[in-house]
Amino acid sequence: MKMSKRLLTGVIMSSVVVIVLIVKFVLFGQQAPVAAESFRTKGKPGAKIQVLEYTDFQCPACAKAAGMIDEVYKKYPDKVYLELKYFPLPRHNFARQASAYVECAGAQGQFWPLHNVLFKTQESWAKMSSVDEYFSQLAVSLGVNGEKLAACVKDSAVEAVINKDVESGKASGVNSTPTFFVNGKMVVGGPSFVREVEALIGEGK
Repeated sequence: MKMSKRLLTGVIMSSVVVIVLIVKFVLFGQQAPVAAESFRTKGKPGAKIQVLEYTDFQCPACAKAAGMIDEVYKKYPDKVYLELKYFPLPRHNFARQASAYVECAGAQGQFWPLHNVLFKTQESWAKMSSVDEYFSQLAVSLGVNGEKLAACVKDSAVEAVINKDVESGKASGVNSTPTFFVNGKMVVGGPSFVREVEALIGEGK
């Protein structure tokens, strides 16, 4: 009889755990955490050079800087760690939408691929009258689930992430893009970023 009670207790407890997991999945499983900063970083966290970048996907200078950043990482893959934050400028009518799509692509593991392709195709979509369909098609071509993406870009949590980045940038004195903080020092523009990194690398030789 004692064994039966223990067995019954075990079955009940297991059932409770399963029910809780099912409820969590139903209530929260469809909403991937879009504020995870881990997918907006590249490099080794403990790298000598720590970089924080504020970018605008409709900013031509940011598109050029993206290529410069890639070159820096090719040269110094273990020495630079970068975290990206959104800073869509008011004069760029699609910059905020682009940030939302990249953030939501990041929630599905495609942050940097969409980041790169939006900068590479910037001249094309910046002239469009509407970009949602174009952004969605680009993301889906990279393997992003279209239905989840569509729901995500409308989520107020995504807007909150972008607004938080903008406010933190303003609080740090950012008023143009791209703006970098290289080991805490503010530098504006891709060429300035490269010079600062090269100088720091040189100091360590």
